[in-house]
Amino acid sequence: MTYLLRGLPADLTSEETLSIQAAISASILSLQNNPNTHALIHLPRRTEVAHEVPSRNPSILHRITATIVFQAFILIQCLLPYVKLFIGHAYRFEREHKVTQRMFNKSLTTVDKLGRRSLQLSQTVCQMNDGKVGQAINDLAFWWVRGLTGGIQQGISEGVVMIGNERNQNPRARVERTD
Repeated sequence: MTYLLRGLPADLTSEETLSIQAAISASILSLQNNPNTHALIHLPRRTEVAHEVPSRNPSILHRITATIVFQAFILIQCLLPYVKLFIGHAYRFEREHKVTQRMFNKSLTTVDKLGRRSLQLSQTVCQMNDGKVGQAINDLAFWWVRGLTGGIQQGISEGVVMIGNERNQNPRARVERTD
């Protein structure tokens, strides 16, 4: 009987499980669920992979970014067919008029000029008050980058899980063409 019970498949239906439980006496069912309690050979316990839990609550920027990225996944999922259509039209327009090439050439000169001036300005600002302003700006930038990257990572993971669960629920939900 022991070998029969151990040989049962893992994917029993609920009716099969209820039928087996009804056939087993109540005194056996009340035993612990630990398989090593009465086993001749002890089975090693399965250790689940622990997810890395942050040691403290995420910042407000982290939570807002995660929410925005998650909502973006939902929005993208709804708008994806229209985006594909728009990209096709935009690609054909670009091939005819070469707008990107002209914009790229103009923007290079503009970025070069702005970069030189902003470098001078940032050096002046960071040296104010014996470098304390520069340190404060550095701390703010570090906080900002940490919050954004953490929020983006959390939002993407939640969006991927949501999309994956939706696809698993409807594996045969395809639109078939009938002529």
